[in-house]
Amino acid sequence: MKKVIKRIIIAAAALVIVIAALATTAYWLYTTNYGTLSIPSWMRPTHESKPDVKDYHSYLSFEEPENSLLPRIDISMDEDYLLSRTEYTNCFVQISNADEYNLESEKARIRIRGNSTQFADKKPYKICFFEETSLFGGGKERNWVLLANVNDTTGIHNYVSMELARYLMADGTFVPMVQFVNLYINGEYQGVYNLCDQVEPGDKRVPISKEIQATPEETDYLIVNDKYAYYDDNVENKGWSWFWLDKAIAAIEVKSPDTDDIYYSEEYTDYIKKRLEEIYDIILSKDWEAICEAVDVDSVINGFLVSIIADNADIAFKSVYFYLPAEGRLTYGPVWDMDLTFGAGTSKGYRDVFREKSDHNVFWKQLMRVDEFRDRFVRRYQEVYPELEGVLNSIIDEAVDRGGKDLAVEFANRFDWGRYGVQEYKDVQSYEESISHMRKWVHERLDYLYALYCE
Repeated sequence: MKKVIKRIIIAAAALVIVIAALATTAYWLYTTNYGTLSIPSWMRPTHESKPDVKDYHSYLSFEEPENSLLPRIDISMDEDYLLSRTEYTNCFVQISNADEYNLESEKARIRIRGNSTQFADKKPYKICFFEETSLFGGGKERNWVLLANVNDTTGIHNYVSMELARYLMADGTFVPMVQFVNLYINGEYQGVYNLCDQVEPGDKRVPISKEIQATPEETDYLIVNDKYAYYDDNVENKGWSWFWLDKAIAAIEVKSPDTDDIYYSEEYTDYIKKRLEEIYDIILSKDWEAICEAVDVDSVINGFLVSIIADNADIAFKSVYFYLPAEGRLTYGPVWDMDLTFGAGTSKGYRDVFREKSDHNVFWKQLMRVDEFRDRFVRRYQEVYPELEGVLNSIIDEAVDRGGKDLAVEFANRFDWGRYGVQEYKDVQSYEESISHMRKWVHERLDYLYALYCE
């Protein structure tokens, strides 16, 4: 009997070792893409979600900047209002101190937005007007975003990144507007925010149709490569609003058309999944001519160059947007989610290398393994390098001129809040010091990238 038990134990141990070895080998093959087989479901990552914020009432009451020149946005609700990330609350929105962009009180709805940032003391918001409304010269749209920039001591990372995108990307490319504003909720000052376009199709937004056409083949798609798609509170929507790429550890979420629309069906998700997997296979083939027919490679190079220059800590695994017209190429954009940049969100400073080995950002990772694409990227950096530091310093100057006075007050208001980034970034003691650190970081980063890619 003892011999039998011993044999069973040995056999079981051997089986465990074999399974572990196979799993390790398979994981290495798939994540480095030395294999092109489908990834089994048991190898897919999982993540436990925190419950979304609900029943939130803001008790922030920051010191107000004196004689501010920034536009003021007032959100008015019932005194006992409660806000949620998943449900809207009715409100009125008014804009003042904005000259021709002043807005009389308009009916709207508001909710908390963001993933990790929803848990911050200073929360980001999404506003949905009842009627299409133009703000600060933008297109007439219902949906607008208020970014809190809670991870950015300068408050200008998003602004600088978007202006850099405008400089690098082709004329006519949609880059979200970033407007500095002071936000008040029921008269209580909440701090400096960025009012931005919602990432969605529109006349002055992503240049595709948001309408569901009669067939999936005739429909345009806006998708995002984002790890939050597979968090456990979204598992039941797999195959509908999001899906896995078959040969990569990449979760893709369908942002448009609206998957909650009554005319939307799983057939549309199946189709865009099939299209993306065909494009991914073309990239894996390294057939340059076929890649250029399937992908707008210059949009990818210029768009990702923004994140590489700014060292966007999030671009490795989330907020990677693409759009695919019914009869067009896969195109990167828009640039988004740029607060953890310029030394924030990394412990390596300007020496942090863009995450080409990321399991999630697979389109960029695999394109950089195509010699023609990488050469084209290097040539583009060499082309823009001589002017980049001057361009970035001019944009920083412009941002500080617009919002620096108010942002300096905000720096003092949340001086003791946690900071995530290099030690020098975390140690700054004044707003002026944080801007000086940003300039120094830019100088070192640009030279480092030139040495990394161009020498």
